[in-house]
Amino acid sequence: MMRFFKSRFFIVTLCIAMVLTVILSALAASGHASVITNGVNVMLAPFSEGFGSVGLAIKGYKQYFDSVDALRAENEALKNEVNDLKGLIYDAEAMKKENEFYKNFLGIKEEHSDYIFLDATVINREAGNYVSVFSLNKGTRDGIEKNMPIISEGGGIVGYISEAGVNWAKASTVIDTSSSVGVYVERTGEAGVLSGEFSLKKEGLCRINYLSGDSDVTVGDRVMTSGLGSIYPEGILVGTVERVEFDDNLRTKYAIVRPFADLTETERVMIITGFEKID
Repeated sequence: MMRFFKSRFFIVTLCIAMVLTVILSALAASGHASVITNGVNVMLAPFSEGFGSVGLAIKGYKQYFDSVDALRAENEALKNEVNDLKGLIYDAEAMKKENEFYKNFLGIKEEHSDYIFLDATVINREAGNYVSVFSLNKGTRDGIEKNMPIISEGGGIVGYISEAGVNWAKASTVIDTSSSVGVYVERTGEAGVLSGEFSLKKEGLCRINYLSGDSDVTVGDRVMTSGLGSIYPEGILVGTVERVEFDDNLRTKYAIVRPFADLTETERVMIITGFEKID
């Protein structure tokens, strides 16, 4: 510390300060205070301008950040509003689907008053099976049993219950290789057996076998369940004939059928838990 007070810098600074003090005192004593004031103002002017600019800059930055915060709050409010609107649209669509389902359900119920129905929702589709097998959210505790038929909300055959647990069930569709349905062609009355085949499953198709060689079946004919030797009731739409081919070995025809129910889009189905069977 003592070394600092003895340094040249300290001595020079002290001298300058003493000289300025003497000058300022002399000017004040001689009535030239305004000169002092002007001098001080001149010396401080750059600093005042600097501080003024800094103040304006700080004020500007504050206004900027306040506006950013306001925009963020407005953006968040708009996001919440959009989410609320999306929720309303989703609810409206769900309600529309629900109404459509029960409208179709009532139509089928009126057409088949002897059927006992239970609605169910598709909760899973098994990968690699091309919707030939899927799971439902109803099971044995709901009265579901193996081999109960399943129809779509549009009234077409979907398949049958192949396995049932307490609160779930597996459905095998008409295109599954394990499926076999007694059917007839609505226009001609010709009977046959519709079954799933591995080569057709990827196309979402199935096949009617055992048609006579001179069968009159043609593209566009509707195929219905016969109710004979089958787990399905009589007279339910299965699908339409997409093409007719001839088996040279057996000298018979077979028809390729596209199911009426859209198995790739089916979300809700109706399980027929009771109906009058044909012996």
